[in-house]
Amino acid sequence: MTVRKYVGISVLASVLSACGGGSSSPTPTPTPAPTPAPTPAPTPAPTPAPTPTPSTVTVSGVVSYDFVPHNSSVGLNYNAIESRTSKGVTVQLLDANQAVLATSETNAQGQYSFDVSANTNVRVRIVAELAGFGEGWQARIIDNTSSDAVYVIDGGLVSSGTSNSQRNIHAPSGWGGSSYTSARVAAPLAMLDTVYSAMQLVRSVDASASFAELNINWSINNRPVAGSDLSTGNIGTSFFRRSNNRNDLFILGAEGTDTDEYDRHVIAHEWGHYFEANFSRSDSTGGPHSIGDVLDMRLAFGEGWGNGLAGIIHQDPVYHDSLGARQASGFNFDVDRNNNPADNPGWYSEGSVQAIVYDLFDTEEEAGIDTVALGFGPIYQVMTNEQKDTELVTSIFSFVSALKANNPQSADAIDTLVSGQNIVSNTIDARGSTETNNAGNANLLPIYTEVSANGNPVNVCLTDALGTRNRSGNRRFLTLNISSAGNYQFSAVRSPSGSNNSDPDISILQQGNTIRNFEGTAANTEVGSVNLSAGNYVIVLSDFNFVGNRSPRDSVSCFNVTVQ
Repeated sequence: MTVRKYVGISVLASVLSACGGGSSSPTPTPTPAPTPAPTPAPTPAPTPAPTPTPSTVTVSGVVSYDFVPHNSSVGLNYNAIESRTSKGVTVQLLDANQAVLATSETNAQGQYSFDVSANTNVRVRIVAELAGFGEGWQARIIDNTSSDAVYVIDGGLVSSGTSNSQRNIHAPSGWGGSSYTSARVAAPLAMLDTVYSAMQLVRSVDASASFAELNINWSINNRPVAGSDLSTGNIGTSFFRRSNNRNDLFILGAEGTDTDEYDRHVIAHEWGHYFEANFSRSDSTGGPHSIGDVLDMRLAFGEGWGNGLAGIIHQDPVYHDSLGARQASGFNFDVDRNNNPADNPGWYSEGSVQAIVYDLFDTEEEAGIDTVALGFGPIYQVMTNEQKDTELVTSIFSFVSALKANNPQSADAIDTLVSGQNIVSNTIDARGSTETNNAGNANLLPIYTEVSANGNPVNVCLTDALGTRNRSGNRRFLTLNISSAGNYQFSAVRSPSGSNNSDPDISILQQGNTIRNFEGTAANTEVGSVNLSAGNYVIVLSDFNFVGNRSPRDSVSCFNVTVQ
């Protein structure tokens, strides 16, 4: 889809001209008189040369857009729309035939400038992308419901004239008072502004950081309806996807139902998942989640990371999400709140993770709770190194243990912050081996169970008491060291026996990469063999009955796990 906003600029040219002349007539012959001394004739003044027409002139301007803020409670506030400059966006100069004459980008003040031949008909085009000419990034807004067309904004076709001129381009929201009554031209620029801020945050601590190409799929047809064909707009929710080395954000845009283009924290949250996929690592299961849920620790970390990072990117801990008729409803929460019972604090809580991530960064102290202010650098260091390379799964344990090791001078303050979220921190390690918080369910600890090749069976219990699909207890983690390469058989057998309704599955991971899945349909048992090289592995044991869409039944399935 192409949106156009025509901007007319008139050029006034003044032409100066000069004129002059004289006349003569015959007279009678005069009486002779003494011849006077000749009087010198005055030297005539030179005629001024015309001012030459310049061969080139400058066309410049500022690119801006309507930003719609949130109310302090919920919903968008269309009565407080403000104009914001658009930073880093691509600007093109086109001739009358739509050929591109020159390409540039706006600076941090939204300004652009071109030198162009005088008296040439040209138009300015804004492309909804951050091309980062020489900067090492590429992000663009495309319409997934229109063959991935890139959004553009066109100014009018106007002569460049004979003097410098200014062409400001402003993208309006399209809001007509009670609904959108014209094209929502500002939306792509609003989303790009968040991405620009996110990249600048990273560049502030890593000047050489390079960003993989990112496609931001937004359409007024993108609805919160599940579907298998995203080109129809049935995207379910705003989300990040990495597939075949392509990075995509899909963003809701359905007026009156759910729009996210002005929900800055939502955009930043999803960009946080892009960061994990391209700079760090995420082992998250994905799926539905809410603050207060007792989540799989991988999911808890990923979602809490996204929320906390959103607060950091915007220097604003209050996360807003608008929806409903006139975008007047929604919800918000403060990622900076600590040990709130509604967050169900613990290693399994996205609320705990988001508060830890944000408080590690911010400079605002809370006596007895938050006395640490590391800034973004140490967080970035852990995420791009230890968290990325952990031999275990990504969790708050791997993150905090590495952060403390890298910042021993702040270890006590980190312990105070983390323990305030009901997570044992003073003895924390990547395995969570000293954790005591089991969320009231004995089947959640220990975090990892060690199993030995050719050793005795270990008994591990799963549960759906806290929910299904991606809740803590639906899966359990085991660690395995292989000292000699070879073929190994894995088995999980129901114990105690007597029930025939379990369906165990086994996944073998190495540094987050899936080596092999064993997902047979036989009741109460799973067996499979695979060739393994020497090294450390994580085994993820699950029961299909717990990770599917079945309603929770407060069930427990225990299995003897062996590796031979």
